[in-house]
Amino acid sequence: MFLRRSRSPGTISNTDQRLAKSVCPVNPVAAFHGRKPLGLPFVDVSGVPKLMRGHIPSHFGKIGLHELSFVRRIRLRKTPIFFLALAFALTCSAAAQAGPKGYLFIIGGGERDAPLMKRYVQLAAGFGTGKVVVFTMASGVPQEVGPELVAEFKANGVKDVVFYQLTHEEAMRPDSARILDGVGGVWFAGGDQARLTAALLDTPIHKKMLELYEKGCVIGGTSAGAAVMSEVMITGDEKRTDNKEGSWEVIWANDVIRTRGFGFVKNAIIDQHFVTRRRLNRLIATVIENPKLVGVGIDESTAVLVRPDGRYEVLGESQVLVFDARRAKTFKAADNRLGAHGMTLQVLLPGDVYDVATGKVAAR
Repeated sequence: MFLRRSRSPGTISNTDQRLAKSVCPVNPVAAFHGRKPLGLPFVDVSGVPKLMRGHIPSHFGKIGLHELSFVRRIRLRKTPIFFLALAFALTCSAAAQAGPKGYLFIIGGGERDAPLMKRYVQLAAGFGTGKVVVFTMASGVPQEVGPELVAEFKANGVKDVVFYQLTHEEAMRPDSARILDGVGGVWFAGGDQARLTAALLDTPIHKKMLELYEKGCVIGGTSAGAAVMSEVMITGDEKRTDNKEGSWEVIWANDVIRTRGFGFVKNAIIDQHFVTRRRLNRLIATVIENPKLVGVGIDESTAVLVRPDGRYEVLGESQVLVFDARRAKTFKAADNRLGAHGMTLQVLLPGDVYDVATGKVAAR
């Protein structure tokens, strides 16, 4: 790609601006502060690394030596905008690949065997001190569930594990996030997901968990603890049944009650106990009403491991169903029934790896 030179040094023509924007629409060229006497230009834009004397940092992404040679052969005084556009293009590529360094360990409920939990423990041991903090607020019997989970984690090799049953007021204390100091893993017990978000959403603990996930912590949970992972959360209630627990006999608009989850997953909606409890209707309806998000239904005794590369790895015993309407045409009939043309379904088995970005499953 060749960019036309600006008419005067230090300025960018309208044509050059349009071309630069086409290279990197996320962060188009904002300014160019002239040329330096030696090497490549400095790009004085927040968040963009500097290009100096023909050296391009490795974190810019994949760029071969032949490409570097090509860059050096271009006379800077004739094509200053070329290097600026190149910098932005490579920076956008690096930014697109960047993501949280941590893992999400999302179990669809039911029984958990030792190999499944040992995988979580191994991931937790790789960050911080390896300590595991369990939150039991979703449970209706937290004083029973808490000690049971502590014993389960210790049986699987965790030396330091503690559970907390907090109110929203306790979680809102400025120093509440200290309970997460040194943590390697966080675990959400099952129950009612609305109780869990009511206690922790928008608290210092919630903020700290998001930060820890960005840095490398593993965040796990089962059943209700799976539902809270996504930014759009299915509560389990249905408007058709007077806002009580749903029977999910229809695929209607404005029927599935949703609210905010913790937001560890932003490009998908998580559902659980999926195949066992036949929850297809509610997830299909949710995806049709939110076609930019992928619907991920995780069955019991099965986990989705969301890796730092953004791919979903299936672990455990059963299946994970993925509904994708991002390229579909969606419809709502006069009687409120929903339709979709071109929506895809993937039925994943243990060992499968699904790429959310492309909507494809890695070849077995």
